[in-house]
Amino acid sequence: MADSDLAGATFVVQQRVTPPVIGPAGGIYTSSVTVTITDGTPGAAIYYTTDGSVPTSASTRYAGPLSLTRTTTVRAMAAATGLVDSDAVASAYTIKAAAPALAPAGGTYVSSVTVSLSAGTGTSIRYTTDGSTPTGASTAYTGPFTLVQTTTVRAIAVGTGVADSDVTTGAYTIKVATPTATPAGGTFDTPQSVTLADATSGAALYYTTDGSTPTAASTRYTGAIAITRTTTVRAIGVVGGMVNSDVASATITLQAATPTFTPPSGTFVVAQLVTISDASPGVTIYYTTDGSTPTTSSTEYTGSILVVGNTTLKAIAVRTGWSTSAVGTAVYRFGL
Repeated sequence: MADSDLAGATFVVQQRVTPPVIGPAGGIYTSSVTVTITDGTPGAAIYYTTDGSVPTSASTRYAGPLSLTRTTTVRAMAAATGLVDSDAVASAYTIKAAAPALAPAGGTYVSSVTVSLSAGTGTSIRYTTDGSTPTGASTAYTGPFTLVQTTTVRAIAVGTGVADSDVTTGAYTIKVATPTATPAGGTFDTPQSVTLADATSGAALYYTTDGSTPTAASTRYTGAIAITRTTTVRAIGVVGGMVNSDVASATITLQAATPTFTPPSGTFVVAQLVTISDASPGVTIYYTTDGSTPTTSSTEYTGSILVVGNTTLKAIAVRTGWSTSAVGTAVYRFGL
C-alpha cells in the first residue's frame, strides 16, 4: 500500500492493563501465608488461579486476601474495559509444616522420662530415637513414650500439600537415682550395719569405705555393710545406657558410750567396791580418783575399785577407730 493510501486513515491504539502485584514475595513459609493481589490500573478486575492453570477473565475474581495452608502457585492477570488484558504473573509459595514440640524439653532426668510430641492441625509426626534424621518413613507418633536410657529424640511434622517441617531435637540424659543409705549417718555407741538401696530398677550399687569416690570398679554392694569403726560410706548406682548416679554419702561416727558406775554416786557409811562398765563393746576404760579428767595415760580399769573415803571417780572409754566417750563421773561421800 502506498503512503498515499494511508492518508486520512484512523488508528486505534489500545493500552494494556498493568500486570498485578502479588505479595508477599514467593518463598517458604511455615504453616500458612496470607497473599494479597493489587493492580495499578484504575478499575481493573483481577482474576487468579491456584491450580497451576493460566488465569483468564473466566477465572476466579480476586475479592480479598488469600490464606494459603498448602504449597501453592498463585497466578493472576488483570482486565479492564477498553484495555488489553495484562500479562499473567505468578508467585510460588512453599508451605512448610510447623516443627513439632517436645514436652518436657530435653535435659537430665532421674530413672526415666515420659516424652510427648505435638504438631499443628492437619499434620502427623514421625520420629527417631537412634540419632538418625527422621523422614516420612520413620516411626509414626501415636502417643507418649517413656525413655529409660539416655536418648536423643528427633521429630518432624508431615502433611499433605506441605513440605516436611524442620527437625525438632531433644536430648534426654537419663541418670540413675542417687542411692540411699540406712542409717543415713549419725553418731552411735554400738557397731552398725549400713544397707543401700536405689529407686532405679535394676541398678547395681558400688561403694567405698575409705573416703574415695566410688566407680563401677569399686566393691559391688551385695548386702549390709558392717561398720565397726567411724566410717564414711560412699555409693553410686549404675545401669547400662544411663549416666551413673550422683554419689551418696553416709558418715557413721562410732563413739564409745559414757562409762557408768556401780554403785552410782551417793553417801555411804562403809567402804564401797565400785565397778565401771560401758555399753560399747571392745572398749578400754581409763579412770582417775582425784577428780581430774582422765586420759589414755590415766589408770586403766581392770577390776573393782575400793573406795574408802570421799572420792570423785571419773572415767572414759576408748576404742581404736572410735571417738572417745564423754567423761563419766561418780561422787562418793562417807558419813552418818
